[in-house]
Amino acid sequence: MTNTDKVAKNRLAVWLGLVVVVAVPLVTNMILVLRHFYVLGGFWSDSGAIASLLWHNSWRLELLSVNSPLPFWQIHISPVFVPITLMSWLVPLSEIQYFGLFCGISFALPAVAVYWLLVTSYRMRQGIALLSAVFVSLLFAYNGMALASARNPHFEMFIVGTGMMFMAALVRQHYRLATLFFCLCITTREDAGLHLAAIFTIFIAIQKLQGVPLRRYQTIMWFIASGIFYSVFVIAIQKYFSDGYNVLGHVYLGSPPFSNLSWRGILNNLDFYAAARLYIFLPLYLTVFWAARARNPVIAAGYISVIPWALLNLIAVSDWANTLSGYYCFPFMFAAFWPLIGLQFAPSREPGKKHWHPAVVFSIILLSSLTDIRLQANPGHLDFPISFFRAPSLQWQHKTDTALADFVSQKASFGQIAVDSGVAALDPADYVPSQLLQSPTIATADTVIYFPASYQIGVIDAVIKQNDLKFSYQFPGTALRVASDRPVTGVAGLVPLAH
Repeated sequence: MTNTDKVAKNRLAVWLGLVVVVAVPLVTNMILVLRHFYVLGGFWSDSGAIASLLWHNSWRLELLSVNSPLPFWQIHISPVFVPITLMSWLVPLSEIQYFGLFCGISFALPAVAVYWLLVTSYRMRQGIALLSAVFVSLLFAYNGMALASARNPHFEMFIVGTGMMFMAALVRQHYRLATLFFCLCITTREDAGLHLAAIFTIFIAIQKLQGVPLRRYQTIMWFIASGIFYSVFVIAIQKYFSDGYNVLGHVYLGSPPFSNLSWRGILNNLDFYAAARLYIFLPLYLTVFWAARARNPVIAAGYISVIPWALLNLIAVSDWANTLSGYYCFPFMFAAFWPLIGLQFAPSREPGKKHWHPAVVFSIILLSSLTDIRLQANPGHLDFPISFFRAPSLQWQHKTDTALADFVSQKASFGQIAVDSGVAALDPADYVPSQLLQSPTIATADTVIYFPASYQIGVIDAVIKQNDLKFSYQFPGTALRVASDRPVTGVAGLVPLAH
């Protein structure tokens, strides 16, 4: 075999590795989203709202009335969603399939960023090294923090994926590509620019203290300034035009600010982190240890940069925020990825001392993030690995959508209707907030349509018992169930539930 043949064969192997790195997280996370909505019952106020926002919407990014009484921009400013939702008109996918594709891409991008760096900057291009690069890249796509985020499908992983691609392109000096991913990242959520700026600010500060001249990092400083300016500007605009609501107060500081703050609450949260959030903090401890052993503080710059975020969540009034549940840990994924970036900008220099390959240490740290994932918040009952592989069939999806349409066409005959979160997430246009089970106005109901695996099943059972909804029905070939106080006829596909 000639050298030319060997080069061509190796190049093909690298591209095949990339296909695997993209396809596996993309497909499995699409499956997870479909299972979340069509089998278990989705979250109307989170994944359901984002799905409806991204599919066949307009440049105004309007939320349907069942999702929120507020314009979406008062909750988050996400200009990148405009081209994403406009593209949904061009692809032959349903709303949930399109949202699954979005989530799949969001989880694939971090793996691509890791693979790109390992294959290029760390020269893991051949044989076992290339297979190791594929393994480590997929390991990042399924690290403990990514799994926690997957349990509540949202859009923060798009920040992580595009931000990591920005870092990888920047360290590889592909500045146009870096600018593209930088713009995608910071326009996903109003605070994304601050997270990127924080990491690189800490990095430059460490380098400055070590005597490195700032002029070496002029390009990075432009990105820092742009990220800070954009985030501060849009947050100020949002606050100025919002009608009394702001995420900072509602989720984090409370109203009035710090009114719920107490030392007991802070200590309880710290105790909870130590007991149930090791998948976030164990990688932090190991990375700091790595930095100390290598005598290179740049390795820990990512985790230093998330200190303000950690403190903000520590005092947050929202239970999901102050427990760092679900996607609230997303900046920690930037920090976990950072050592691969930092070592390219500022490698360890200790003549005569042998070090483990960075990819080996990096993979060990990622494996530590799989600690105690069973303690992750999981209201949607998305269990691993089953939720990544058991997709509802296209027929199941079609029957579910058809059943909901048939139910809506006859809903006038059902009396007062109550719907669970999963039904509202799939069909937010046909219901109003007062019909949602978590609405305080629902004291009585004549008919309930629901998912039996719903996280609201306790509330559902209580409503059924309280209102003596003794007639039970199912839509065969779907997970949908109906309980009513009256015999139901004339609804296509609805049959009595066998006991």
